[in-house]
Amino acid sequence: MWGPLLADKRATLARMRTITLILAATFWLMLSIAAIVSAAEGSATFATYLRSVVSMITIAALPLAFHYHLRKVDRLASQLRPR
Repeated sequence: MWGPLLADKRATLARMRTITLILAATFWLMLSIAAIVSAAEGSATFATYLRSVVSMITIAALPLAFHYHLRKVDRLASQLRPR
C-alpha cells in the first residue's frame, strides 16, 4: 500500500512540505481566533489572561517551529537531487 507513495521520494517530500504548511496555517489560524474570542469575552479572570498569553506565545513560536521543520525537509530534498 505504501510502496508507490514512498517510491518517489521527491514527490513525497513535496507532499510533506505542502501538508506541513497547511497544518501550520490551520493551527495558527485556530489559535489566533481562540485568542481573539477569549479576549473579546471580557471575563477578567487570571485563567483567561494566562490562556491568552500562552496562545500568543504559541502563535508567535509556531512559524519558527514550522520553518525549522521545512528547512529539514528542504535539506532532505536537496540530497535527493541529481548531481
